[in-house]
Amino acid sequence: MSGILLYGLILFDIIEGKKYIGGPAINIALHMAFHGECPTLISCLGDDELGNRAEKLLTDNNVSTKFIKIDQQHETGWVRVFLDEKGEPSFEITQPVAYDFITLDDEQLSSLSETEFDIVYFGTVVQRTDVSADTLRKILKHVSYKHSFFDINLRKGHINKDVVAFSLQHTDILKLNEEELILVAAMFDLETREEQGIVDWLFAEYPAEMILLTRGENGVSVFVPDKRNDIPG
Repeated sequence: MSGILLYGLILFDIIEGKKYIGGPAINIALHMAFHGECPTLISCLGDDELGNRAEKLLTDNNVSTKFIKIDQQHETGWVRVFLDEKGEPSFEITQPVAYDFITLDDEQLSSLSETEFDIVYFGTVVQRTDVSADTLRKILKHVSYKHSFFDINLRKGHINKDVVAFSLQHTDILKLNEEELILVAAMFDLETREEQGIVDWLFAEYPAEMILLTRGENGVSVFVPDKRNDIPG
């Protein structure tokens, strides 16, 4: 198994009637596989046409499906994506779908616990149900890892303060965009909406060691306590 453990969504984005494989975890897994890495991906697919497509894509690209559950009761995740005149997306996220019911049996959890992973990666939407949220908690409790990477990915209608608070409490590396930074400030009733002030609060309140603030075409700012590095787009 690879040193990277990815926990999250496998879904299809439906854009103007066409279906594209998506979800942050599978995107990263496929990108890593393209570069010769062997990430461990944990998710859930439905026993349907989209699930079969996703499973074949993973297998064809040497991404293990050992920890991907096939759910007989729920369809593979899908999202309708709407693009505005500037090409900016909005999302209509279907629920419930297979990734809302990710589980690991004792044998799988034991197998994962035999490896010390460099990074465990997870997001927010995958924790919107008790089932998948509980599975993540088991992973964070029983699996050894050096760093945890929280890719917050807040989506309208799927934002839960308790989930965000729990995730921040278990995060070494936090990734979010400018809009999400303001949403976090509002969620926790911060008086400031000033960027550096919010970042300083996150470092003070939570164990994050690095914050990646993405700025679309304008690049990204990398924050560590008392230091900042701006990387242009």
